[in-house]
Amino acid sequence: QQVSVTRWNGDQFLLILPDVSVAAAHDVADRIVRAARNLNLPDLNGVPVSVGLAFAAETEDLDALIDLAVQRLHRAQESGGNRWA
Repeated sequence: QQVSVTRWNGDQFLLILPDVSVAAAHDVADRIVRAARNLNLPDLNGVPVSVGLAFAAETEDLDALIDLAVQRLHRAQESGGNRWA
């Protein structure tokens, strides 16, 4: 299945990674955070990125799954950003 990316809530994005293991999702989150941190933009030392991960095995309800990802995103942000939770 294909990976889907959509803009979510202003400056947030929702990635759907079907049939991806927890370890692979952690690797994707690590790579996103690292790539943003290493962006070479004028007057910026990287771009802060926080990632909230949630997995279909945690709930069958789509709204609850998204809420879980958003809660974890906020936890990553409150922990200083540039990380995933």
